[in-house]
Amino acid sequence: MLSIQVSRILIFALTFLPSLIPAKRDGGGGGGRLLGTEYSKFSLKPFDAAEFAFSVIFAIVTALQAFKALSNIRRRINKVPPSIAALEYSVGPIFPTCLLMATLLLTTAYVLHATYVGLVFNTSQFSGSWWSVSFIGAWYTIEFFADIFLVSSILALLLCRMKIMLGTPRRIMDVKAIADAILVVILLALSMGVVWLQIPYIPEAETVAEGPIVIFDLLYLAYSSFLFVAAVDIAVTSAKLNIRARKSSQLNDHSIIRSCTFTISPLFMVYTLFQLIFPVCFDQIPEKVINHIKQWYLVSLIIGCITRVIVINACLGSGMPPLPKENREVKEHADSENVIQAA
Repeated sequence: MLSIQVSRILIFALTFLPSLIPAKRDGGGGGGRLLGTEYSKFSLKPFDAAEFAFSVIFAIVTALQAFKALSNIRRRINKVPPSIAALEYSVGPIFPTCLLMATLLLTTAYVLHATYVGLVFNTSQFSGSWWSVSFIGAWYTIEFFADIFLVSSILALLLCRMKIMLGTPRRIMDVKAIADAILVVILLALSMGVVWLQIPYIPEAETVAEGPIVIFDLLYLAYSSFLFVAAVDIAVTSAKLNIRARKSSQLNDHSIIRSCTFTISPLFMVYTLFQLIFPVCFDQIPEKVINHIKQWYLVSLIIGCITRVIVINACLGSGMPPLPKENREVKEHADSENVIQAA
């Protein structure tokens, strides 16, 4: 159901995106108008319009995923269907909670991103740059927290499946859990270090000395490197579980492990690898070439949005057995009654 909704939104996006790109005024002027209105109070240049549009679109998609994550938690609490309590679908208590937090934070980050683009690059209303230190700090912090909660949810899912499928001794499980927790804490510390180091220099970015910039670059590189290490950890653990799953006859359904091996870990690896190489490639672009800089920002946004949406969608389907037909009918009837009562 969620995949159908996402597909409809993407189709709407492809239809709606061209209208966000401002057309040139008659006479070859450099200005533009938005949504076909010459006197519009909201106008963005092409790359800025695309960035704004994708932020809004993926905010909606991720918000739908947040509702799905909340619905999954309710299904687990109410045990709908009863087979959801079986070992085949067990994911542990940490995974659904962290996944819900990741979707909520990511939705907020997309909304803040769209707000920032709309306020800063609105050519028809603002003559200069606009920012708030607290706004930028909140946006960056939420963005980092979303990735960290997503990593935590996947690591917790794999740890739960290791315990069920491999029968790993408790001592080894404790060591793995401690190692994962240390990795998450390192990511948290490095991300907050990046935010703390960048925030004081936002109002005077053009006059910052080279020393703080070098430290910031190294700190962000360290964060991206550990995020990539987490992706490698996820890939190796998923591959190991997949090999053992094919040899095991204890459980009949290995869909969770297959999803982690062939969908979640490869795409999350792509996302983290791009986060690692993006700053290096970005530093090679001359500051005077504004269009190339905006192209890289747009590419980074699109890759990050698409990979995370697919990864989260795969996580949402992990450990969720299909609803029986009668349960679907009851659910649809309850939804229709709620709509009638609300009306």
